[in-house]
Amino acid sequence: MWSDASQLAETMGVKLLVSLGGWNGVGMLSDDFAQIAASDNLRSVFVTQLATFLHTHDFDGVVISWQFPGCRGVYFHYPQMYMETINTLSFFQTSCTSAYASEKPNFVKLMQTLKDELDDKEKLIVVSLPAFADFLVGEKILLNQSR
Repeated sequence: MWSDASQLAETMGVKLLVSLGGWNGVGMLSDDFAQIAASDNLRSVFVTQLATFLHTHDFDGVVISWQFPGCRGVYFHYPQMYMETINTLSFFQTSCTSAYASEKPNFVKLMQTLKDELDDKEKLIVVSLPAFADFLVGEKILLNQSR
C-alpha cells in the first residue's frame, strides 16, 4: 500500500508526507504529544520509530499537527465557546492555562529532536501551529528554531 502511494507521488512529482495528530480528535491527541514531548525517553523512541517508518515506506517527511501545545485541543473540546469568542483574546487567555505551560518548551524539544534525527536524511518536517499572536507571544523560541 505505502509503496504504491510513494511511487505515485514520485511519478507526479509531489512529496508524500505522513500526518500525525490533527483537529478532530482521531489518532494522536494533545495528551499523546504532551507525554511524548515531556519525556527524553519517549521523545527518542518516537523520533527513532518515526524515522524508521519514513525510511521504510519511502515517505518524504512528516506533518506534526498538535492542536495546540499549551492549550490541549481547546477548540475541539469547547467548540461553542470558540465560536462565541473567536474574535476576542479573552478566549485564548482563559483557555491556555498555566497547567499546560511546559508543553510549549517541550514542543520545541520534540521538534529539535526530530530535526536532529531527520536532518541528514533530507526529510521534511511540517508543523501546524496557530496563527493567533497570543499563542506565540513570549514563545519566540518557536519561531527561531530554523537553521
